[in-house]
Amino acid sequence: MSHLRGAYPVCCRGPNRKSADGRWLRRSGADCGERIRHATRGAGRQPHLRRVTQWSAETQRRSGCRPFSGRSAGPPTLELVGRQGVVDHPPWRYSNIMTSIRKWLIAGCVCGCLPMVGYAAALGGRQDTSREAAARLVADVVRADYDGDRTKLAALRERFVMPANDPRLSSLVHYWRGFAMWRRAINGFNDDAPPDELARDLQTAVDDFQAALRMRPGFVDAKVGLISAIGYQGYLRRSDADATLPSLVRLLGTTVEALVDAPDHPRLLWVLGPSLWFAPPGTSDGLVEDRQARAIRAYERALKVVRATEQRAALDPLEPRWGEPELLMSLAWSNLHRASPNAALAEKQARAALALVPNWHYVRDILLPQIQQARRSDGRSPRSGRRVHN
Repeated sequence: MSHLRGAYPVCCRGPNRKSADGRWLRRSGADCGERIRHATRGAGRQPHLRRVTQWSAETQRRSGCRPFSGRSAGPPTLELVGRQGVVDHPPWRYSNIMTSIRKWLIAGCVCGCLPMVGYAAALGGRQDTSREAAARLVADVVRADYDGDRTKLAALRERFVMPANDPRLSSLVHYWRGFAMWRRAINGFNDDAPPDELARDLQTAVDDFQAALRMRPGFVDAKVGLISAIGYQGYLRRSDADATLPSLVRLLGTTVEALVDAPDHPRLLWVLGPSLWFAPPGTSDGLVEDRQARAIRAYERALKVVRATEQRAALDPLEPRWGEPELLMSLAWSNLHRASPNAALAEKQARAALALVPNWHYVRDILLPQIQQARRSDGRSPRSGRRVHN
């Protein structure tokens, strides 16, 4: 059997045929009908190429091929005239070598890069997963705070996972851990929790806020939580002047820093409101009313700021954005307990806070009933003037 090894396709896009022995005759290349490799006889002689522009008897005689003129199933072939044989590729052809090299290079690049891409995707996926998990925990903490669920707040704090090599994310995780214990303590004041338990919760919150500030010194919201927690610590130790003095000094220093960094920060104004409101026993009525009016103005200014910033708030769910419901609640409480109460305005503000947070335990179950009782009593504020934020 004679072979036409490496023959270029010379047939047009014709049918598929079989050789006399039943094997498919293979066609190769992409320039069918234009080039032909002439089979030559004799040892040591190589086939040569000649441009073919049209079929002729000489072309058919010398190549052993003829143009196809029909259709049949099977792979593309060359039909041999008067002889049997298989037309295939020479293993040494330049185009075959380059094709093989390209295939191996592509395979090497793919095999080498895919593990790195997968590793990077795995790292990115873990980081995204940790942020997403932290964001879900933050939403649960805020919900548990409004629900007044102190047990859940303590449990949620322990579920935060501290990330590695990410100071910003770590500072946010520390902040929300401290936030959970801070709000747990504030809810504890409303639930008459034991003072020792409140003191432990507040100290844990202080430690978490300080850890957040060590990783992110300019984190104003961490300073806000720290100021409030230290203030409540001072309130618990108010009967012991020696124990209260260090807390007051630290409170004053942190407050000054926060005011310098962000004087119009809405959550900072919210936690400073009680200090503006408070008047020692024996203060004249005129000064009392002046301090109360100053606190209310601070809340109103903060409310305008937080509503303006909420419209352009960052999309990061881990950044603190709370404040509007708390400010409405504080305004309602202040208008109820001021020297000249306005129970109608207080109820309006309390219901506005509930419109934002319908499940807020303190406003729904404690503050609003007090306001309604005052309205039934001709606008007089309730005798109980205990001041907590939620």
